[in-house]
Amino acid sequence: MKSFAHLTELRTPIITLSGADEHTDLVRLSALNAEIGLLYTATPEGRARYPSREWLGHAVQVLPHTAIHICGSGARAELKAGALGDLLTRARRIQVNGIVTVEEAEAICEKYPLHLVMTQHNDVNAGLLAVRAKNHAILIDASGGRGILPSSWQCEATDKIVGYAGGLGPTNLAEQLPRILEVAKWPFWIDMEGQLRENDRFSIERAYTVVGMFNHAITLAAGSRPAKTCKEIEIEYRESHSIIFGRHQQEIQQAKERQFTVGARVVWSHGLLTVRGKVTRIPDYNDDSVMVKRNGAKHEMPKRAYELENELPAAHA
Repeated sequence: MKSFAHLTELRTPIITLSGADEHTDLVRLSALNAEIGLLYTATPEGRARYPSREWLGHAVQVLPHTAIHICGSGARAELKAGALGDLLTRARRIQVNGIVTVEEAEAICEKYPLHLVMTQHNDVNAGLLAVRAKNHAILIDASGGRGILPSSWQCEATDKIVGYAGGLGPTNLAEQLPRILEVAKWPFWIDMEGQLRENDRFSIERAYTVVGMFNHAITLAAGSRPAKTCKEIEIEYRESHSIIFGRHQQEIQQAKERQFTVGARVVWSHGLLTVRGKVTRIPDYNDDSVMVKRNGAKHEMPKRAYELENELPAAHA
């Protein structure tokens, strides 16, 4: 199973695209290196942004990186009762929307210790900063999920992982993300939903646009961080979706010759690129993952996360 590692393991920002629905092309969506927030309610009642339980069960099997967003009292009751196992076994994060008490948040965190449990942070939920669970995170959204852009971004004085949401989308992300970067503590995430919809349907085109903006801004921000010597390790680098993106063997050959340290041993065979030596950069394709071998064990992580963890420059830097 491909899993999107826990944020505390990655130490790198991610982008969450929320609200994929039954009209969404899951194959195209799965090609994005982004977390997909799937909205679950016990009473979808034909509302476009709330897919059926059956569709959600299929989506979590297709999409590599998902979070389940719990919407409404019925869904929350099912979460507390442990009745959402079919959805949560492949998701690493759970977002509980709405007003939550400290006791409720701590109980959910205790019930799901392998998940990062997120709650919205605003005036009514301010008390959740007191939640003691280590797997609790807050999503700063002053609008309470109404999709209203704040006048300024704030970072709470907390050791919790913090995310940012509220009115973000393709028309303003290039302007707003640098402002978030000014106050955010890494790792962090950003979440958006309403601005990704067009005619009340999730827009793949808008999703691709914002992921491109996000990757560019994070690459620039990472490039300004102090560099450190990379470790000599062995990685296996998998290139995926080559047909979708129109990539060719010649392009890959040119990329690997240009973007790896001289002296590193590079082997390309049947879609698997193995590099042994001191790696200084890896090709910048946002849908790729890296298998990092440490102490005899292999761990899969997004390529950009590996670069940030090892302070490597991005391929196009």
